Amino acid sequence: MNRIVLVGRLESTPELRHTSTGIPVSNFSLSVRIGRYARFHNENGFGIWLGIHFNNWKEYGGTPIWLAFYESDFGRAREAQPILEPWAASKGIFSTSDESEFVMAIKIETGEEKDQVVRSVVDQLKCIADQLSAM
Repeated sequence: MNRIVLVGRLESTPELRHTSTGIPVSNFSLSVRIGRYARFHNENGFGIWLGIHFNNWKEYGGTPIWLAFYESDFGRAREAQPILEPWAASKGIFSTSDESEFVMAIKIETGEEKDQVVRSVVDQLKCIADQLSAM
């Protein structure tokens, strides 16, 4: 028997039905993210998740790379949002939020060499860290 393990967050209630021969079949939508958790500045700083957020990329386009602050003691989304949202808007950086997170797009330049792309992402993260250090 082959086995596949999918890790993610269910986006809807799975629908279980049976084929005409009695085999159970289920349909569901799964949110999958590839990324890493980190913290800005020091142990008291803002916690982030940085990575590929397929659902945001599908919905908003532009970039697959997103920076997320979750509403928790780690992420502190409601503290980060009032600082970063106006700043992001002034820089033309897309951001959005819902009840559990505040996310910002990380711009990825196309047609650039790898080192230039990495430098651009690092520079964007440094600018975000500078904005948060004002707290």
